[in-house]
Amino acid sequence: GQARDRALCLTRFAAACAAAGDHDRAAAAAASAQAAAKGMSSGRVSAQLSRLERELSAWGRKPGASR
Repeated sequence: GQARDRALCLTRFAAACAAAGDHDRAAAAAASAQAAAKGMSSGRVSAQLSRLERELSAWGRKPGASR
């Protein structure tokens, strides 16, 4: 549905920000994606969020945390 699509778009935006080196924006977008996905049971969203968390943690960031 629409909520899942929003969460997927936010995870893709966060991944693009991370790839561009904008890790603060990536963390903020990932936090928004987590909020949008709360209570959702979408394997695709969960997998993308997990991938993002691993990537951001490599840069010392967590979704929602800024420096």
